[in-house]
Amino acid sequence: MTAAALLVIGLLFLACAEIGAPPGGPEDKTGPAILATTPENNAINVAPGDRIAIQFSESINKNTIENAVFISPRLDESPKYKWDGKRLNIILPDSFAREATCVVTIGSTVSDLRNNKMDSSFTIAFSTGEQINRGRISGLVMQENEPRANVTVGLFAFAAPDSSTIFDSLYPRYLTQSGSDGSYRLDYLPDGDYFPLAFMDKNKNQRFNIDRDAYGLTDRPIAVSGQGILENINFNMTKYDTTTISIISVTPTVDRLIKVKFSGKVIPDELISSLDRIWLMANDTSRPRLTPICLKEQGKDPVSSVHLWFASLPDGTYTLEIDNDLLNAENDSMDVMVSPVFTVKTEPDQTPPIIERVSHDKNTVFNYDSVISVGFSEPIDKNLAGDSLVRIFSDSANAYPLSYRYPNPLTLDVYVHDLLSGTTNLILVDQKLLADGHGNVSGDSIVQFQFKTFDDDSLGYISGTVSFAPGMDSSGMAHLLFANTDLKRDFERMIPSQSFTFSLPPGKYLLRGYLDRNENGSPDAGSLLPLTYSETWMTYPDTIRVRSRFETAGIEFQFK
Repeated sequence: MTAAALLVIGLLFLACAEIGAPPGGPEDKTGPAILATTPENNAINVAPGDRIAIQFSESINKNTIENAVFISPRLDESPKYKWDGKRLNIILPDSFAREATCVVTIGSTVSDLRNNKMDSSFTIAFSTGEQINRGRISGLVMQENEPRANVTVGLFAFAAPDSSTIFDSLYPRYLTQSGSDGSYRLDYLPDGDYFPLAFMDKNKNQRFNIDRDAYGLTDRPIAVSGQGILENINFNMTKYDTTTISIISVTPTVDRLIKVKFSGKVIPDELISSLDRIWLMANDTSRPRLTPICLKEQGKDPVSSVHLWFASLPDGTYTLEIDNDLLNAENDSMDVMVSPVFTVKTEPDQTPPIIERVSHDKNTVFNYDSVISVGFSEPIDKNLAGDSLVRIFSDSANAYPLSYRYPNPLTLDVYVHDLLSGTTNLILVDQKLLADGHGNVSGDSIVQFQFKTFDDDSLGYISGTVSFAPGMDSSGMAHLLFANTDLKRDFERMIPSQSFTFSLPPGKYLLRGYLDRNENGSPDAGSLLPLTYSETWMTYPDTIRVRSRFETAGIEFQFK
């Protein structure tokens, strides 16, 4: 074979060879999409029929469909589902209603065979008459300042519930599910007053079970009129299980505190603000009931037990009573919850106090965050502690001037004067001066804690205005929450006037705001029965960038 012939054969081989990507490829992480529907979206004068077809972009996990299809107006009987490849045929028990808008929503929990969910719910509407309803509401579902996906959002066909409303026997008239970013939208709504409710729907029956499902409320009633579009109808989900809470046990501790264990989670700060609704009843004498002086736990994170301290607690048997509305706003079957009987018996106290928390420890703070809170395991001897229990030094070994205040017997607030910026600071606690009321001394050494302050020269500035849309309820102090996505840390600021200027560490920020109408320092989720709407909260649409020594101006935050 000649060289020329070999060259021709080689060229033919290369021409026929297929050059392609190696087998395998990147992992499929894309959720399914809907490509087409029959009837088409927004179709009018649709002929009578009993079938709706949904064409998906890929094969679907059929187990995720039946609990994620919502049809409004609601059918008297459940539809049937038949598959033709990637096409879902929804067969109704009867033909389409006459002169009516039919709304079909495919919820965001629908997934493909690799368990990738849809990014958001998908809704179509068609009419057997000459027009389609055009009302709409939209917003976000949030829980503890984070978007919450796959939450059922429903509209009930009444303005507000009352004591006779039995939710687990009612279906919402319109339903959808929140998407991966917490957003939801309900389209094609007819005129009317509605009660909106977001709920987890644990048993997937499209009905709300108040004893089982966490839920979220809006900050206002909803009325749809004409082709009105209601935006920013946001839901603030409850932080913990709505199951009725009861007292499981009450136990005196060696530190002369009373430990209360609950059947569910409670928020310490909510109890601290209502100590006058907690009572200790002596069972064997005619002594008046006692209220606690303080509660040891602090914060907004749910806990299952707390410690109460009473100034004087003689030996005897007792029961603890708590106003039922304080922990069980949805359950008015009783006025107070009552603990089992427990016994207090004085025994020698040989346990020294310990330091349980120091607010600034291992944190970086602004130099105006000058109040350091120190929490103890039991009340301490303030006379022994004097003005020398806590000392604070800058990184140049200079002692800061201090002043002390005891907001309650378990807490010491240390006020640091002239706290420097850009420093590493030491908090020193002398254990020899830390003792309880029975003379038990904590130790004979110096305990050390450390914190830093931001350097003023490294900070940037952010400025803008806070305003309210016409007709918006502007009552309550406005709070802005700047979430630094780089530091994974939130910075909250109260806004006493319409304009603001703050210093912040450099980085990218997400901005949220709420109206603190009950002045407890958090965006309350409200309660269902009796109905109390949630406090208003909003999100800023864009990411904000703060740079060192520069001002990011013109932030216009509007509550609407």
